[in-house]
Amino acid sequence: MERHQLKRIMIIILATLNGFLGLYLIRQRVAERAAAYRAEEHLLELFAADGVEISPEAIPHGGPPPVVVLTPDDDEQARAAVFLLGDGAQYAGRARRYVAGNGVVRFHSDGSFTATDLSRRVDPEAFCRDFCRNWSYAIDGPDTPGDGEILLTARYGSLSVYNCGVSLYFEGGVLREAFGTLIPQTGTPGETPKLSAVGALAIFQAKRRENRVVSAEIRRVSLCYALQTSDTEEQTLVPMWRIETDTIPYYVNCVTGALIFST
Repeated sequence: MERHQLKRIMIIILATLNGFLGLYLIRQRVAERAAAYRAEEHLLELFAADGVEISPEAIPHGGPPPVVVLTPDDDEQARAAVFLLGDGAQYAGRARRYVAGNGVVRFHSDGSFTATDLSRRVDPEAFCRDFCRNWSYAIDGPDTPGDGEILLTARYGSLSVYNCGVSLYFEGGVLREAFGTLIPQTGTPGETPKLSAVGALAIFQAKRRENRVVSAEIRRVSLCYALQTSDTEEQTLVPMWRIETDTIPYYVNCVTGALIFST
């Protein structure tokens, strides 16, 4: 057999094998989608039997993001201290403590901070929006912040960090105090959990029945992060499924499957 004929036969064999492999993968994907569809339909039937309303459109089909181990950033803390205290802020010679006049900002090992006896005269709305732009937070409240307490919710990438925020208190256009948690915006991705929205809803349904949770409607299911800290000062963002009901939101840990009741 000539060389070019042998090469042609090998190409045909390889093409045939690739075709069978592609067909197998397609059939496997179709089977997986069919199984996921049946699981979703069964879950909707369970909720309907319990009188809980949920639309199929409320269930997303994407997967969760990876766990993220955050990288500590002392420079970011120093920059935040200057932002809260003003240009006269100085490092106080003690770990994570900054002062300006009577104002003091203290950072703690878990990333939280307290800022007291502040006297910065600012425009509350502009100040809040500048803080959000510099440290990736979102205003949780009125579109035009004024006097009183303003809450900011942390974000990492496109997702909110539900248990991490900052509280700013204004009085007469003067920033008086602030406290909360400042998270770094850089980190190292870890494992990517496999828990789907349907899986999270199944966990919620089981716990709802077990604990006789009263809810008549599931309005939205979405992804977010939760901040976890340790004694070693390590900060980790863990993906969570947020289940918004007509009463309160619930969170399902994408790694452990634990259901968290929130207010």
